[in-house]
Amino acid sequence: MLEENCELHKILIEALLKYKTLDAQEIDMLMKTKSLSAVEMNRERITKERQNKREAAEYRKNHVPELEKPELQKPELKKPELKKPELEKPVLEKPVLKKPELKKPELKKPELEKPVLKKPELEKPQLKKTELEKTSETSLN
Repeated sequence: MLEENCELHKILIEALLKYKTLDAQEIDMLMKTKSLSAVEMNRERITKERQNKREAAEYRKNHVPELEKPELQKPELKKPELKKPELEKPVLEKPVLKKPELKKPELKKPELEKPVLKKPELEKPQLKKTELEKTSETSLN
């Protein structure tokens, strides 16, 4: 296969060395014509077309005045307003219902019964009554 297409390979190599890059269209052209001159002529043609387009654009920019196009006014289409026949309806007042105010019950924390601590009564030591005291008590009674 390499020997069969040896000439085509040489032409492609020469074209790449000369032009550095080839697009798909130029490669197809080389394979059909097997000539570098076809690629060169195609590149010249494309360059001239681009140059002509640039010159034409610049000429139009500098020499051809822009024509003011009159704005076409579109007629405004109005939709016919269709009025619905108004039937007399008695105005009914809607009763206003007041929501009863609900009071949230206050939740009290249950109080724990605290044990009542009583102070122990201390026994008072009884002193022996003297005879004088004994007699005074009896006389008072």
